[in-house]
Amino acid sequence: MKESAILKSLRAAAPYFRARLFRNNVGAADFDDRRIFYGLGKGTSDLIGWHEVIVGPELLGEKLAVFAAVEVKTKNCRATPAQEEFLALVEKAGGVAKIFREGEDIQKFFKQWENRPSKK
Repeated sequence: MKESAILKSLRAAAPYFRARLFRNNVGAADFDDRRIFYGLGKGTSDLIGWHEVIVGPELLGEKLAVFAAVEVKTKNCRATPAQEEFLALVEKAGGVAKIFREGEDIQKFFKQWENRPSKK
């Protein structure tokens, strides 16, 4: 399966699991002798968004958006050191970060987000 098909599947499934994912294209293009950089920066994930969570009594049932970063790779492709570093930073800050590979169960993937243990 191509990376584009995996991305499309993840984005389509996300709303069913209270998540929202956006495509984050990163690169550069030349215009009139100028180089324009786009995207969130080198190493940032293919999909960026949030997962909606409802917290306990300390915030009276308020909904919060937990930052989510998903790097998509085919089964023979590896994340770059910059991508791995970005995912580690997101996780360390309390966000959800994952490398999603071809063939993984999308439903299981989102359920793991929902049931991840607290990092107090």
